[in-house]
Amino acid sequence: MKKLGIIGCGQIATHHLETLRFVGFEIEYAASSKGSKTISLFAKKNAIKNYFVDPNELIQKSNLLDGLVLSCPTSEMIDYLKILRKFNKPILIEKPISYNYKLLNPFINKQNIMVGLNRRYYETIIFAKKFIKSNKRILIKVSLPESFKKLNSKNLKYDYNYSENTFENSIHIFDILYFLVGDISWRYKTLKVHNGNVKYFIGFGRSINRDIDIILDNYYQSSSNFSIEILSDSQKLILKPLEVAYLYDGMNVSFNDKTNSRIYEPKLIKIIEENNSFKPGFLKQSKTFMQFFKESHSGVPNIADMRKSLKLLDKLIKKNSNY
Repeated sequence: MKKLGIIGCGQIATHHLETLRFVGFEIEYAASSKGSKTISLFAKKNAIKNYFVDPNELIQKSNLLDGLVLSCPTSEMIDYLKILRKFNKPILIEKPISYNYKLLNPFINKQNIMVGLNRRYYETIIFAKKFIKSNKRILIKVSLPESFKKLNSKNLKYDYNYSENTFENSIHIFDILYFLVGDISWRYKTLKVHNGNVKYFIGFGRSINRDIDIILDNYYQSSSNFSIEILSDSQKLILKPLEVAYLYDGMNVSFNDKTNSRIYEPKLIKIIEENNSFKPGFLKQSKTFMQFFKESHSGVPNIADMRKSLKLLDKLIKKNSNY
């Protein structure tokens, strides 16, 4: 049985513990992130006997472990990767690792690191990938109604203020786009600013590998759901929210006597849902991490993937970047 240590004791760490143990891992060591005072409560709640206030103490015990999970704040991730540069056992690390894609460059060839991009494992996302592969004349429309929390980062300098959630949460969408269609080139972009804060930004891009166009809008504080809409001839696949996908084909026509008009409604032919008792995507992610110990490192989301998604976002929102 593989023995893991985990650094970080927040809610995401708890979700990791649940599914990692379910698939057969032992979690024997835990450490808080810097300055945390909740590690003892976390360890007691999750039946972990060995815990440390200083993560470096856990790292010093890493020779006793088969792998590590890094689930600490993003601001600390690069420091831990530097310390663990010579640690060649499997590591599962939470996204986005850094807000600055350039800081990932020194670790781009580390083949022992798997990035926790759990939404890749949704049944809806897997279905969307198959839908795109089996259809032609694809148009993808993406809506990001992200909440606004001012971004404060020493490593990033933008002309205007963006939301931290764009990097912490919406980066999942940029990874999904990369997962679905590969590299994307932005052909057009614009944004609206009020008092130095970005209210919305819009991008039009095209897949480098296929004749697929992408229309993306991010309107902060919008009263809407995250959504991905994929159009192909008469068919339409809508993920809204991402955990539920609706496949339509054609239109149903009826007549409304009250308004004396025809009503056209898309014909629903299939619903795909992400259903399990754990946080969505985490069970398959943990199973994939278990396979990571046994098989080659190809096929799992890695540092190079995370860098591409962060760079895709950066090129969209940076004023002077090339399309």
